[in-house]
Amino acid sequence: MRFNVVSIQMAFYHIFSYPTALEMVADGKIDVKSLVTHHFDMSKTVKAFETAIDRSMNSIKVIIDCN
Repeated sequence: MRFNVVSIQMAFYHIFSYPTALEMVADGKIDVKSLVTHHFDMSKTVKAFETAIDRSMNSIKVIIDCN
């Protein structure tokens, strides 16, 4: 018999760093736009997921535009 198991763990010790991180992004000290490596239209959702899991694509953040 084979089981597929997913573990979800929460890390609460970073809770106080969020305000500082958001402030740094708002002030332009951190460039988060460079983390988005791929954009796809909603019609290309399957391709977006394939890109996200394919290590050879070097994806960091894959965005699916829902407009």
